[in-house]
Amino acid sequence: MDDRNLVDESAFIARIKDLGLADEAHAAHAARATLASLGECLPSPERTALLAALPPKLANYVAAYRGPAEAEQLFERVRVHEGTTAGFAREHAEIVCRVLGEMLSDEAALRLHRALAPSVAALFNPPPPPGEPPPYAVPHGERHHTLATGVPGSRHPISDAPPPGAQSDSVAGAENPHDDRKLSSSPGLTQEQTEESLSTEVPRTDRTIAESHD
Repeated sequence: MDDRNLVDESAFIARIKDLGLADEAHAAHAARATLASLGECLPSPERTALLAALPPKLANYVAAYRGPAEAEQLFERVRVHEGTTAGFAREHAEIVCRVLGEMLSDEAALRLHRALAPSVAALFNPPPPPGEPPPYAVPHGERHHTLATGVPGSRHPISDAPPPGAQSDSVAGAENPHDDRKLSSSPGLTQEQTEESLSTEVPRTDRTIAESHD
């Protein structure tokens, strides 16, 4: 490989330090552990391609192939090589892989992506733009409304809801319910309103009492 395509060791270590390591000694230690673990994930052709993309000192860190690994297995291998905690191993591996992805040639990066498990290959991608939420994020305060993801409660609790209006024919909607039945405002007794009082009763027979007989 053309030397112009080789990763610059000094820039590589400095970039790792700038992204979260205490100093260049810690950055070099993290780089050594991560490169060794990556070598253990790469079969021979792709491992050879990675070695060709690194300067001699960094290439010496790349260990022999042990078998494929997912991201969690890679982090565990880094933890063992670095002799640190699981949390630091994950953080350091993510930083080193990110910087390696920035500095490798397109051809070398493509070969790594093809050879590594997707969860490991994703570590070489640049981070999303700041402030951009992941596609699955839910805006603050929003709630899902499916049976699978719903939570108890409503956006409009009963305590905050105004009472519904009365139906058009309901007595609850009248300003003076039962106005036509109250003694104070009724135009007459119920019988008078319905024309069923004695004074207005229509005789039910054509014969008078005098004309009636047993």
